[in-house]
Amino acid sequence: MPADTLAVLLAAGPGTRLRPLTQDRPKCLLELAGRTLLDYQLAALAAHGIEDVLVVTGHCADQIVSRYPRRIRTLHDPDYAATNNLHSLWTARHELAGRDTLCLHTDLLFHPAILRPCLEHPADVCVALDTELVEETMKARVENHRVVEISKNIPPDKMFATFPGIARFSPRASALLPAVLDSLLKEEVNRHAYFTACLPPLTARGCQVGYSLTRALPWIEIDSPADLERAQKETLPSLLPVFAKLPSLHFGENR
Repeated sequence: MPADTLAVLLAAGPGTRLRPLTQDRPKCLLELAGRTLLDYQLAALAAHGIEDVLVVTGHCADQIVSRYPRRIRTLHDPDYAATNNLHSLWTARHELAGRDTLCLHTDLLFHPAILRPCLEHPADVCVALDTELVEETMKARVENHRVVEISKNIPPDKMFATFPGIARFSPRASALLPAVLDSLLKEEVNRHAYFTACLPPLTARGCQVGYSLTRALPWIEIDSPADLERAQKETLPSLLPVFAKLPSLHFGENR
């Protein structure tokens, strides 16, 4: 894992399914046990030595900027309300080009150890996968041990695993991303696509897309009030002892 890994956190979405909780705040600032989702993600990243964090903002961007004035860098996606997170990654294309880059959805609460096999995987691109098929979450199709597609439209008989929203791009892959993202967003239909739409064109350019497994470590995507309740009652209790062992300097340090 290169020492200068960049983490790009996609936090632009309005979180409509969580309203009214997200009416006046971004999803990543929802709190569990007095810490925001972003606090937990920053702590998980710091546990792996990742300090360069770029958050792509949109909905209620000023709250993220003001809460973390020194801990993170931010880049605003001005078209967030009419697009999806493929566009947010495109917004950050010049920042990540040629760097080892970890890309995350910011509505995730996850065990920090999920990151290591993804970060250390030798493929040009690695996506973290959970072999348990979780409802209402994106699925991966795998052929010959390579990920060929991640979307919400994969037929049940082609589903290999659930995609939590964690992907790593090697410097070679990230160097190709600006051109790939530019090409994708020339098509109107891709304005509403997820960032995983970049995987097939990267494969066409010679990149291998591999995967790592969560291996039953806890994680949850928080996309609805029911998800938030489940996170509080089921996922968080097993994670709090893990995060409590991390240096407090990196756990919710905003200054």
